Amino acid sequence: RLSHFSHPSRLTDPREEMKVPLLSLLVVARIKWSHSLASTNKKLPRLSKSIPSFGSSGGEHGGNATMKNNQLIDINVQTKVQTVLTYNPDLDRYVATSGPRRTYFRRHIKSLFIPQGVSPDYYNFIIWRIIQRYVNAILQVFGTQSLLLALGKKSSLTQAAALNWILKDTLGKLTRLIYGSLTSNKLDADAKRWRFRGSLLFALGNFLEIITFIFPRCFLLLGTVANSLKQMSMLTSSATRNTILSNFSVRGNMADITAKGEAQIAIVDLLGIFCGIKISKAVGINKFTNIIFVYATLQVLELVCMYKQISSVVFRRMNFERLWLVTNIFLDHKVSPTPEEICESERVFLPPDHLSRRSVAFGSLSRANLAPDELTDLQKIFSGEKYIIIVGQNRKKKSIFTKNPASDNCHIVLHAEANNEDIVKSTLNLAILRRKLESEDDIRRSRNSLLLLEKSKKECDEMFEVYMSSLDESRWKTEFLFGRCSMRSIWPLRLP
Repeated sequence: RLSHFSHPSRLTDPREEMKVPLLSLLVVARIKWSHSLASTNKKLPRLSKSIPSFGSSGGEHGGNATMKNNQLIDINVQTKVQTVLTYNPDLDRYVATSGPRRTYFRRHIKSLFIPQGVSPDYYNFIIWRIIQRYVNAILQVFGTQSLLLALGKKSSLTQAAALNWILKDTLGKLTRLIYGSLTSNKLDADAKRWRFRGSLLFALGNFLEIITFIFPRCFLLLGTVANSLKQMSMLTSSATRNTILSNFSVRGNMADITAKGEAQIAIVDLLGIFCGIKISKAVGINKFTNIIFVYATLQVLELVCMYKQISSVVFRRMNFERLWLVTNIFLDHKVSPTPEEICESERVFLPPDHLSRRSVAFGSLSRANLAPDELTDLQKIFSGEKYIIIVGQNRKKKSIFTKNPASDNCHIVLHAEANNEDIVKSTLNLAILRRKLESEDDIRRSRNSLLLLEKSKKECDEMFEVYMSSLDESRWKTEFLFGRCSMRSIWPLRLP
């Protein structure tokens, strides 16, 4: 089991580096021997460094013994809680000495709300998340207050008011069902952008709830649309949560991260609701302009916090947008950027660049003009590969206003058996070919681009292994989030 720590890349947490394992284990195993030495006034060797746990939970109890300032100490390597041990002659064993209550309380409160074994970007993420949820809880107080006031204005009958409220929630649930069926296969590959889009939908829903107070006769319409937008936002949030949180896990402790996150949000929501009630009482309901001003200020603050929160997440798994950015930087500098560097340039609000879109890079055999003799030539060039690249203008989606550049008029066709490695190699090949096509003014097709296709394929073969090694050195994970590349083709695979 010590081999788990024999290579730096296998360390799950750099703070848990093994420092003096053999000597420390002797101290743990021979407590009575250490007591006998103490009774004869002999000093034990001073060990200032502790042993990390050999498992994900730090052994049976996550604790190890070490020496500090000639004191024997138990340390939990996950929570970093240290307990001084002293010998009790009556019990004939070492017992724990309670430390300062303030330190003990602080460490245990931290262990309740902060998970262990997370990546460094988790802490920036959770700070902005706490602020965002706090402001969101205040906003929901104003939204619910406006709905209730509007419902009271519209009808004084309890039965009619309850019916309107039920219809609003029912139609919102139906909208959530339809929205989920349309977007479920897109969320994993683009979790950041979809999560921020969900926050915008929630903000719009809050606004519609606020204005129901002005238009109580439109309560059912405004309330239904507002609830539908919020249901769509909540679906997006819950669907992308695991993708985002799993990115922080360095020990496979997803349950711990999720549970601590729910504990954080529960406390913050309660504080936000309490603060929202106090602010609502201070603002009052007589001047609606005051309510709008407070709402607008808080809503802008919440969106800023959400943007900061999502931007702080450093994804170490690639979607196609990240892969395209990394590939182009590698072709320029022969070195792959790190996930932290890509995070700084990754878009959250705006859509990806045109050439960075998966729908532009991948297509079918029928997307461009292609004759049987051209297909045969392409199969020869890409023999042994589970992809081919076709040069030609997109005949399915023609641009009416602008003429697509030559570098845009090529796309990848994946074989039905293509895997993630084939997708990475085909993307590298496509990036090389697009650069060669940039100098071309005319719109080419495959039959008069065979030489360019051969050259780009040869260059791709020469640098592919170097490229994969560069990705590994830059700490990119081998799992990829390319989303749905469902349009594939089947053709006889040939040996190179």
